Amino acid sequence: MLLQIVDTNAFEFIHLENPQVVINNQVVIELQRSPMMNNSQVLCSYDGLLLLVTCMAYKTFVLWNPSTKQQKTLECSYLSKSTCPCTSGLCYDSATDDYKVILIYTSFYVVCSTNRNFWRKKTTLSLLEQSILSSCSRSDFCETGISIEGCVYWCRNHKEFCRSFNNTSTIIYFDVKSDEFKELPTPDFVDKSSESYRLSILKGHLILYGGKNFDFKLDIWMKEQDGSKWSKFCSIALPSCDYYLRHCYKLLWCTKNGEIILHKAWHHELYIYNPKQKQLVKTTICNYYSNNRYSLVNYTYLDTLCFPRL
Repeated sequence: MLLQIVDTNAFEFIHLENPQVVINNQVVIELQRSPMMNNSQVLCSYDGLLLLVTCMAYKTFVLWNPSTKQQKTLECSYLSKSTCPCTSGLCYDSATDDYKVILIYTSFYVVCSTNRNFWRKKTTLSLLEQSILSSCSRSDFCETGISIEGCVYWCRNHKEFCRSFNNTSTIIYFDVKSDEFKELPTPDFVDKSSESYRLSILKGHLILYGGKNFDFKLDIWMKEQDGSKWSKFCSIALPSCDYYLRHCYKLLWCTKNGEIILHKAWHHELYIYNPKQKQLVKTTICNYYSNNRYSLVNYTYLDTLCFPRL
């Protein structure tokens, strides 16, 4: 899990395999200094790479690998005014050995080939793409996409474009092979208006987690790798009937011994679920937040040496 030191380009990490033990073993990795990238923010991440941007340099993005300390500047000439994307995604195209950046704005979207620093802007949109951008323009909060197997996934409903999902929602994904947006069929288990789910990745699979509002459990459903079939992975018993769990908690990781780690947004807490003991334990990480030094960035980080060609 990634932590950013306030008003700097310095980051620290918590090892999610054992957060209770290594939480104080801090390693600071400094992004190479650039006047245009002061106080940068993480837009999205994938495969150990982070995409950063700053409001002071709205056309300039930096792709950064903290493991190798490599970084690459990406300039988008299509952005003519100071504006931030509604949502974003980063994925890998195995056919071309290329990482691609997807940035969605209110009236267009752009795709960048990071190998060539080549940007393609799409303004002639299909009906599906028009509805996606319309959802973005009505949303005050859009989360980054979930990247897996050459696709970036988002949830979209009538009023927002994020990871919240219910029976009136649609799962949207960007197919890197065809460079276009598509829809994923709504799972059969999402059949009640009182249910809501969010997207994440667990053990290399796309998952939906949530359930019936005001219930005492959190259901986790896993998408099988071939086709559109979903199977229930587990159910986590909650300590209280917490409606906001579907919206304020993010499922981060599944450890090697099967423990599931969640983070509560805007709080200094990790929740660790042990499926064998069927126990949910809260771990406070307030030491990381003394004097408001750190701001939490909600991304799972995997250490890797992957990096696009420079």
